[in-house]
Amino acid sequence: MKTFHQSPRILCVIAAFLHSASSLQLGVPIDPASFPNIPHIDTPSIPPPQTDFLAIEAAIVAASETKSGAKASHSNAAGLDTQTPIGYDLIFGPITAATGASGFMGSTLISEYSVTSCAELCNSRAPDANGGACQFFNIWLTTVNNTQQTTCAFYFIPTDGSTATNKGTSALKISESRGYTRVTLIQDGGFEGWNCTACCTAPFCSTRSYFAWEVLPLPGFTTLDGVTTILRLTGAHTGFDFATLGCFDTPQNPGILQPVAQPLQTIAGQKYLITFFHQARSNNGDGTFSSQFKVLWNGNVVFTITGPLPDLNWRYYQVKITAVGGDKVGFEDTFQNVSPASAIDDVFLLIDN
Repeated sequence: MKTFHQSPRILCVIAAFLHSASSLQLGVPIDPASFPNIPHIDTPSIPPPQTDFLAIEAAIVAASETKSGAKASHSNAAGLDTQTPIGYDLIFGPITAATGASGFMGSTLISEYSVTSCAELCNSRAPDANGGACQFFNIWLTTVNNTQQTTCAFYFIPTDGSTATNKGTSALKISESRGYTRVTLIQDGGFEGWNCTACCTAPFCSTRSYFAWEVLPLPGFTTLDGVTTILRLTGAHTGFDFATLGCFDTPQNPGILQPVAQPLQTIAGQKYLITFFHQARSNNGDGTFSSQFKVLWNGNVVFTITGPLPDLNWRYYQVKITAVGGDKVGFEDTFQNVSPASAIDDVFLLIDN
């Protein structure tokens, strides 16, 4: 549940590290048996859905049989709305094939060829529980039964022209196919750009900073100590790397996980969406897991996740905010325990409608 309020901070050591592969250490290794409250984590792998061409083509054919499409003017490429919307990049097109890729979120027929309309539909589309927000759309024209239709197909995994493999059929021709990726203002939100072999002996890696992310002290503190934390890892939400946050009992040297490239290149008055996946990791010993996770926007708490939580599943969250321009974002967890309380992965900052 979203909460938008300023919460008092608990002063404690935040152990926010980036972790890779199947185990974690920082400094001298610690025996996992000394941390009995850390549960074994087994996040199931759920294959992302693939483009359902049969359903898309059936909808196109059905629409062509019930109404007449716009013909000459609709097929005139010079008259199409192809301007790249704010918050998106054109990845490919125009070509004569439609995208077939992972992360499919469904498709919609629209009344005219409008990249702007497709972008607005992508922005407002309900997120996928396992994949998150819409981050890519493919728009194209089809001609069937002498009628033209415009299709928008949506994906939570960005792709490129190499997956545009559906060339239609002799009875259903595809043209003016373009692909657009939603731009995130947070660099390397999946933490995959960190090369753990550059600092550690893989697969046992952890760090407090690399080119895209860093852990800094809260206001009033100047350093972070060398406390070692340990967590049994069996998988990030996607890829191999993710971040954990959690408090220890010593009331000093807390920290915030934040992007290195700040202030962010936000536009004053523009609405944005902070999206991420969160996993509770602090075991209460009764089958539930605690968290006091916070999202900070310009130093203010705009979203919290508190326990007890029922399991260790990755869960998608999104926070709507309005920028003042040159904004800053950060993440912390102030739950006091012997183990990290939160894990986060796939963090994005997207323009919203």
